[in-house]
Order: sequence, then C-alpha cells, then structure tokens
Amino acid sequence: MEVQENTSIFIIFVAWCTTEVVRYPNYALNCFGTSPYVLTYLRYTLFIVLYPTGFVGELWLMYKALPFIKKKNLYEGLFAGLPFSYSGIVLGLLKVNEDGASVLASQFNGTQISFADDAKPYDPSTNETSLVLDNLAIANGVALSRNEDYLIVCETWKFRCLKYWLKDEILRGKTEIFIDNLPGAPDNINLAPDGSLHLLMTFPRLIKLIDPTRTSATVVNVGDDGKIVRVLDDHSAKVVSFVTSALEFEGNLYLGSLNNDFIGKLPLKKT
Repeated sequence: MEVQENTSIFIIFVAWCTTEVVRYPNYALNCFGTSPYVLTYLRYTLFIVLYPTGFVGELWLMYKALPFIKKKNLYEGLFAGLPFSYSGIVLGLLKVNEDGASVLASQFNGTQISFADDAKPYDPSTNETSLVLDNLAIANGVALSRNEDYLIVCETWKFRCLKYWLKDEILRGKTEIFIDNLPGAPDNINLAPDGSLHLLMTFPRLIKLIDPTRTSATVVNVGDDGKIVRVLDDHSAKVVSFVTSALEFEGNLYLGSLNNDFIGKLPLKKT
C-alpha cells in the first residue's frame, strides 16, 4: 500500500473529482444551450481553489513516494547513465561541468535535502554543508556579489531578495532586504559583468490559473544598491517563455527556459 493511504491521495481525489463532476455536465448541457447559470459559475470559479489544491496534493504524493522509489530502485534503466537516481533528482546539490554531473551533497544534519526553505553553503574542501539562513519562503536562487562580500538569496513566494553579509566587519552575519515588492516571483538570480544582478521573474501558479492567457518572459536587472535598473519583458513570450536563467556575455543575454528546448539570445544594445 506504500503511499496509497497517504492523505495526499484523498486531497487529489477530492480536488480532481469535484472539478470533473462540475466540468463535464457543464460541457454536455452547453451543447444543448441549457446549462444553468449556477453550473457555469461553478465551472469557472471552483478551479481557482481546486487546481492549486490538486497541484499541492500531487507534489506531496511525489515527495512521499521518493523513499519507495529509491528502495525499489525504480527507473534504474532510465537513469543508468547518470550519477543520480530518480529519487535524488530534486533532493541534493549537483555539480555540473563538461565532464558530467556529480552529487556534492544530498543530506544536511542527517536530513534529506528537499525543496529549499533555507540557504546552505557547501565547502568543497571539507565536503560539508552548513546552515546560513533558515525559514525562507523558497530559497530559489543564490548569487555572490562581485566582490564576494555579500550573498543575495531569492525568496520566491515573498516577491523579494535578501542580502546576507559575508565579509564586512560590522555587518558580517547580518541579513537585510535587498529588494522587495518585485513585479513577479523571483525564480533565479545571476551576476552580471558590471556587478549588477539579473533576476528571473515567474508568477505563482494561482495567478496563472486566474488568467490562463497570461504568459511572459521577464528579466529584471537590479543594481548592487538594490534598485531596479531596467526591466526586459516580453508579455507575449512568443520566442522564449518561463525564463529561469540568464547569462550575460559580450553584450548578449543568453536565456534558459523550462518550456523551450533551446537557448535564447538577446542583444542588450538593441533593447
């Protein structure tokens, strides 16, 4: 029975069944032009709550299933050529270079590393991981300043980035808000050659559910003082969408995306 009796199954069952019980009668009655107002209202209103609920249930179920997948070594053939398994794909720190990928750390204080709510530096000289910041709202993106005197950490669900001081004699070990009230949820951060930072913006799933037509590719350039320098935004996202990485090199911004199977190139001088 492994995970079949987990509460996440009940959440998924209720969320998706309720959605279909309303949706399909609405479709059928619309074919005859007789769908009542209440049914139509429920069809286009309940999903605002039910879709995120079902999504959370699925994530919970996937997380709870990982130990069983690891124990039975499922998908062994699929991942045979990789230095990690399916069960560890989101549960660790990877080092990727031209020679391939390797796992640097998969546990912290005996606990499996999972979806991050903290910031943990890894010391390659000792192969140890320590805790720097805790209780973060999804630490989704970390970058060192040009002089390596502070660390910037994105908090996706709080629409902000924090600054953690590393070297300053007075400020070392202190945390402050670097930038707040961002136009989107920061999904990653990259250092630019001039010392500024490129923030990659995505939007919470709920916003996407409320307005399914809304899509964009957004990069916010922020100075080392925490002020927005410029915003590169494509609301239509016709070429690249869901941008999660941006690397500036020789006057061009190279964009990586979870939705596309190619790397985008944006000449900065023309924008």
